[in-house]
Amino acid sequence: GRFAAGAPGDWQLAGTTGQLGEKRDPEMRLPRALEFNAIAEPAATGEYELVTTISWPDGLFTDADITALGDYFRSALASLAALDQGGHSPSDFPLVPLTQTDVDALDGPALRDILPLTPLQEGLYFHSVFDDDSAGAYVEQQLLTLDGEVDADRLAAAATRLLTLFPNLAARFTALADGRVVSVLESGVQPPSPHWTAPASPTRRYAPSPSGTAAPASTWPPAR
Repeated sequence: GRFAAGAPGDWQLAGTTGQLGEKRDPEMRLPRALEFNAIAEPAATGEYELVTTISWPDGLFTDADITALGDYFRSALASLAALDQGGHSPSDFPLVPLTQTDVDALDGPALRDILPLTPLQEGLYFHSVFDDDSAGAYVEQQLLTLDGEVDADRLAAAATRLLTLFPNLAARFTALADGRVVSVLESGVQPPSPHWTAPASPTRRYAPSPSGTAAPASTWPPAR
């Protein structure tokens, strides 16, 4: 904003923004066939209202065309203002042709992206659903043995951080209503990290018995 000399505070809203918006010389050539310039201006009530200026060259649109476009624009803004909370639309995921119904079925605060499957992923998905009884030809299990003391919480946090940096590692495949399969990426995915503490194996000590066999240590006299 612009301030009068000696105005207190680090910043404040400008009293008027009339200097912004559509200020093109009428003789200038328009850079596009249709242009919307919108800015929030203070109304007489003290609240802000959205003021939109529509520009178009003569002979390209009729007054009825501009009126219809303005009505559509106002209707779209009213619909957005009436929403209780935001959400995604198909335009947020340009790599996959989606309907709003498709997006609504997958939408949520954690949704990051919806992507098409690569040819390799399509093959993996086909084999995984072709035979429900199959253990999965592409499922591989690896066992790692860690030496020394293991901090299970730190290990789980590292795995979660890995999925945060590379969300494609936690992608899930989902079939749409028309049968197409997409890859869904979400935030906040945490890998399963169950851990068990093996119970300490009881130490059994044996002592020679008179018969020559080993007697359980429980039969020994108390050790001092």
